[in-house]
Amino acid sequence: MAQPPQPLVYVVDDDLGIRESLRFLFEDAGYPVEEAEDGSSALAALHADARPRIVLLDHLMPRMSGLETLRAMVEQPAILARVVILFMTAGNDPQHSELAELLQRYAITTITKPFDLGTLLAEVARASRRLVERPLAQCEPRSNAGRQ
Repeated sequence: MAQPPQPLVYVVDDDLGIRESLRFLFEDAGYPVEEAEDGSSALAALHADARPRIVLLDHLMPRMSGLETLRAMVEQPAILARVVILFMTAGNDPQHSELAELLQRYAITTITKPFDLGTLLAEVARASRRLVERPLAQCEPRSNAGRQ
């Protein structure tokens, strides 16, 4: 029996070099990849296309930050039900209590830049399994079980 296709990896980052590098990495691993340069573009695509996605969401972006984007996704259960979020942040990004709470409830992990490619691929594989196993109607916050 053929393997089901890999879920879509959606890279949301204002840095073109990071988006291109991640595209090459994930396409080489068999994942289809789409990109957005900011949170507002990402949300527009999530509204227009209902395919499930693994969202790699950068923290610091112009126009609409990762926090604002995450907040908007959480407020839209139809989107939240079909995404698994991996939050990308530089080790020196400022901490914010609301962000910490949202990440604890809705993101399966935080990926620190610069990336360890093996860890990043493993986290996307874990997110892929979670996306496939989760019924699309489910949109409740995630528990802390299994979090790193």
